[in-house]
Amino acid sequence: MTRRRLNPFWIVLIPPAGLIMAGLLVSPDGCSAEGIPTRELFLGVGLFTLVTDIPLLAFLRYRQLGRLTPGEGWVDSTAEVMSVKRSRMYVGTRPVAVIDLLVHPPDGPPITIRHQQQMDEESLERLYVGSTVRTRMDPRDPERLLIV
Repeated sequence: MTRRRLNPFWIVLIPPAGLIMAGLLVSPDGCSAEGIPTRELFLGVGLFTLVTDIPLLAFLRYRQLGRLTPGEGWVDSTAEVMSVKRSRMYVGTRPVAVIDLLVHPPDGPPITIRHQQQMDEESLERLYVGSTVRTRMDPRDPERLLIV
């Protein structure tokens, strides 16, 4: 069973989406107390916030992919590669791979996880469907893992 979790980065997009929706639902001739048309105000602020949030989210995600290191208490496990593809993102000169894994935790049933990790070209070429890889995983949150 695949367990999906909402990435906290996407929560940042809720306020601009709400402002844009409010702008679309407000009557076209409504005005604020200062005489500013409310529809244009909501749409303008929502679009401005959206345009500034997207590059910020991309930058934070880029930084997060390069900083995953095993913490204290992480356990060794194995995983079977279900699919591998190279994303368009690079961290430095190393590509980020998107890998679907069937992880076998030491004390539980297998879990299907979509994992992203920066890898050098040589390591990426050794991954293929059906291969088994060694991983280190956080036992409290199995989706946090690192291919070793």
